[in-house]
Amino acid sequence: MTTDTLLRLERDFDTPRERVFDAWLDPNIFPRWFGPQSVRIADFGIDARQGGDWHAVMENGEGQRYHVSGIYHEIARPDRLVFTWAWHNDGIRGEESVVHLTFEDTGNGTRLIVEHHGLVGEDAVNHNEGWDSSLASLAEELGQVR
Repeated sequence: MTTDTLLRLERDFDTPRERVFDAWLDPNIFPRWFGPQSVRIADFGIDARQGGDWHAVMENGEGQRYHVSGIYHEIARPDRLVFTWAWHNDGIRGEESVVHLTFEDTGNGTRLIVEHHGLVGEDAVNHNEGWDSSLASLAEELGQVR
């Protein structure tokens, strides 16, 4: 029996919600920050509409590639973004999990709440590290080195 895990993170940005939200869907911004800081985005695609898909191929310093993709279920600018997430292994798309992003106005910026649903076991630990690193890169991209 496996237990699904919810991974939840919160980050505050001194930036309007629209700008934080757009960083997730703008093809000119997304590849500059997405993924752990130890990888680069070798390939990506964004079809930013409900029912559209997205994918990213991350490459580490040793040339190993990690392919992830999903489908956008909800795009409600600037409040909410919901999409699926699945790793590809040997060209086969694995089990899906779901990422819910909530963008809250804090009066002087934005609180981003990331909820990654449906992770199983060790995936929750790995995703926590990956999301932490990605959100640090997002802060840098938005000009907010912390």
